[in-house]
Amino acid sequence: MGRSALGLALALYCAQACSDTQLDWSGELGTRLDYRLPSAERGWAQQKIKGKLGGRLDSDDWGQITAIGRGVQDFYYDQSRFEGSPAGDQARELWLHELYWQHGAEAWSWSLGKQQVTWGEADYFRVVDVVNAQDLRDYLLSYVEEFNQARQSLWMANLEYSGESWQQQWLWIWSMRPTRLPGAGSDFSSAALDAFQQLRAQLPDQRPGSAPEDHSLGWRAGRVLGDSTDLGLYAYYGWHPDPFIASDPWRERYHRRQMLGASLSTPLGAWVLRSDVALYLREALAQSDGQAGFADLWQGLLGLDYNAEDYSLSLQWREGQSVNEPAGMTGQQLRGASLYLEYRLAGDDLIVSNLTLQDLAQHSGMNELQVKYRLTDRWLLGVGSDWFWGQGSLLSGYQSQSRLFVRATWYL
Repeated sequence: MGRSALGLALALYCAQACSDTQLDWSGELGTRLDYRLPSAERGWAQQKIKGKLGGRLDSDDWGQITAIGRGVQDFYYDQSRFEGSPAGDQARELWLHELYWQHGAEAWSWSLGKQQVTWGEADYFRVVDVVNAQDLRDYLLSYVEEFNQARQSLWMANLEYSGESWQQQWLWIWSMRPTRLPGAGSDFSSAALDAFQQLRAQLPDQRPGSAPEDHSLGWRAGRVLGDSTDLGLYAYYGWHPDPFIASDPWRERYHRRQMLGASLSTPLGAWVLRSDVALYLREALAQSDGQAGFADLWQGLLGLDYNAEDYSLSLQWREGQSVNEPAGMTGQQLRGASLYLEYRLAGDDLIVSNLTLQDLAQHSGMNELQVKYRLTDRWLLGVGSDWFWGQGSLLSGYQSQSRLFVRATWYL
């Protein structure tokens, strides 16, 4: 993949040099160093260097080509004790994160290639935002740091229409990426998850392929009601990104996902109200033996945002419940909340923030307190802490991963 990224960069440069186009580059290089706090696990954890390089080739005649590459080097997982293990595979990676061509004419626009699509109004809870699977190898840390980093891009065609009253979007997706789970022996794995991953490694991989019957479809419609109320409608027929274990014969199995949803965003004086609601039809739900049961599942989210000159806050509450469970199947309940507070000082160069995420159904969560300072236009420094609690879900053992961290980012 490294040679592909280098070849792509050279192709973009040559295209810009040999034609009447404009090439814009952007990128960043960051480092993060974590120190784990609990006495049983005390010591250094993440020791990452991360890079992102993006280019956009723009032409009035044939549109835009966007390419984004990413790379990670984690010296913590590069230790000899992780060599040859799934955890050691997280030590270094270089990949093409996005690559797509975008063009438009009058009310129509389209993009083709490896890309991401974000649906709905939720920030941290995925209610209608179902298109791109997550990368959970660092559990919530990468998702909190940057949404796009924690989403896996897919090869798709994205067609959009902007009419006088409605905007519409059609997705045709011919690739599938499962949720990326922590490697066995890595920080955010657990005994139960390690056993599940080891069983998966011994079973035939039946991941959906590129045949037409394996493709996914998505549709979104949006409309502005009155002066500022945004309404969205969604439909998705694709794949549940989580793997399940099926028996007779034993194999890894993926199941279809069918979702109908809606979203709303409207101002209420100085506040903004945001909400999502979704119905998942015959959703695959994990049972205690790792196999799937099927039931309809509904989810709803309600959020309130407030933004002042020097501070802001955002509160979101998510509820969900499975219905129509077959006899003998344990129902699934979803309940969670997030609270984000931010205070800006020194002309917005100094930012103090606190984010709390809590899974109330599983009695687990995390809190991140962070202080960031923009030293120059190119340098951003940060220090903070991540506190985890709870033992009640598949990704258990959060308490042993509480940590202090320092980070620095240089922008190209």
